[in-house]
Amino acid sequence: MIFYRFRNASAYKAEKDERIRDFLHFIHTNEPGKDEFSNRLSALVDKIKDNDRFRSDYTAMNLHDRDITRAAKKEGREEKAIEDAKVLLADGKYSPQKISDLLNIPVEFFVDNNKGSGANKQL
Repeated sequence: MIFYRFRNASAYKAEKDERIRDFLHFIHTNEPGKDEFSNRLSALVDKIKDNDRFRSDYTAMNLHDRDITRAAKKEGREEKAIEDAKVLLADGKYSPQKISDLLNIPVEFFVDNNKGSGANKQL
């Protein structure tokens, strides 16, 4: 069984282990201090930050992640609009076209045209 220990970097002063305290200090303040490991890590981070290819790849990765997030949010909004349209249609107070206009979605997205299914009948 694997156990994980989580530490609060802002509470680095309370850490008893000097090496862990120095590392948490580095994480919290971005100042490597006197610890050899933190200094090596800081140097590597600085080297990577100056690498144009890494910067380009990192930027492209972030843009890709944002695109995925935006697409997922859009899909969620569309699914919610379809659910709302079906509820309004079942309520019977609005025509499919009126619901389509109100929610800005095509009628075909929420009206079931399968005959005999009995679901989502057009008004």
